[in-house]
Amino acid sequence: MEPAAAPARSLSHISVELFEVSKRYGADQVAVYPLSLQVKQGEFLTLLGPSGCGKTTTLRAIAGLETVSSGRVEIAGTDVTDWPPYARDTSIVFQDYALFPHLTIADNIGFGLKMRGVGKGERRRRVMEMLEFVQLAHVARRKPHQLSGGQRQRVALARSLVLKPSVLLLDEPLGALDAVLRQQLQVELKRIQRLAGIAFIYVTHDREEALTMSDRVVVMRDGRIEQIGTPEQIYNSPRTAFVAGFIGQCNVRRAEVLGRSGSIVNLWDAEIGKVQVQSPFPSDAIADTVSWAIRPESIRIGSASLDCTNQVRGVIAEKMYLGSMLRYRVELSSGHSLMVQTPATCHLSPQDSVQLGWDLDDGVLLAEDVRCAQP
Repeated sequence: MEPAAAPARSLSHISVELFEVSKRYGADQVAVYPLSLQVKQGEFLTLLGPSGCGKTTTLRAIAGLETVSSGRVEIAGTDVTDWPPYARDTSIVFQDYALFPHLTIADNIGFGLKMRGVGKGERRRRVMEMLEFVQLAHVARRKPHQLSGGQRQRVALARSLVLKPSVLLLDEPLGALDAVLRQQLQVELKRIQRLAGIAFIYVTHDREEALTMSDRVVVMRDGRIEQIGTPEQIYNSPRTAFVAGFIGQCNVRRAEVLGRSGSIVNLWDAEIGKVQVQSPFPSDAIADTVSWAIRPESIRIGSASLDCTNQVRGVIAEKMYLGSMLRYRVELSSGHSLMVQTPATCHLSPQDSVQLGWDLDDGVLLAEDVRCAQP
């Protein structure tokens, strides 16, 4: 029986706040440049980026496992920058789970409570409550090696949650699992987070995990924050070419600005010709040469002219089957190409001459070439 959801918490309260936090190793190696970040109470926030971008270092700085080189870390409004990990109201789940192989599942979950001096009766009650919460009461007496990878992951989660932290930190906890199990546990993790009602700060390099589970995503690159937003904002309105490409397949182009009429910017793309995109930015803030992007699924494809604002002809060079979708690489007359994604019901083939089209709202003017845009 699924436990009742925790009382809803207002996301206006801040669980964790970083003030210009940085981390250096020696004089020359910078892992994290000064960054500021707020994590709201009850929020699922994901730090997303490639290996070496600083996301795990940032997480460890919140946990107290890394001393910061500058800046301040606050948890629930209290400055904990110089506090040891055990004194912070956080708990952390690692990729390898770090379960004790000689202890039962119940004893693994209760270990932290025992270290905190919680009495045997209360400890047992809270462990059984947590086993029910993660739907593993039937394995309480087993050892970790008798469980599946997904079950071990939930045990590690329960061991952290039983301590009732105000913030749970998760460092790529699904990284060791196969793709099918990962997808199942993405849904399970979000369910548990919703029921627990506390802030989760999740580290991953997997964009699908970030988009599936998060309330907000922090995209990091080379020790800096590239963009913060909801999954929809990050995917549909990337601010930089890096974010556009890292979050998913994307056509990123360079073009000259010809002029502007209201919110419409007229561009000249050397391989496509005239392109029109919508822009929320003032005219005098846009550079003379800009980057713009369009997702493959936003481009329509056909053998004849299309009812679209922007159009270009090309020849299908490659066709890739993706199950329910098809992806085409369409070569333009210049030799450059655009990626196009369609439902698998499309019946075009390599060497077919095709028309591509998209409307004003389909393309995105990237903010890296806009002087007024915030990073």
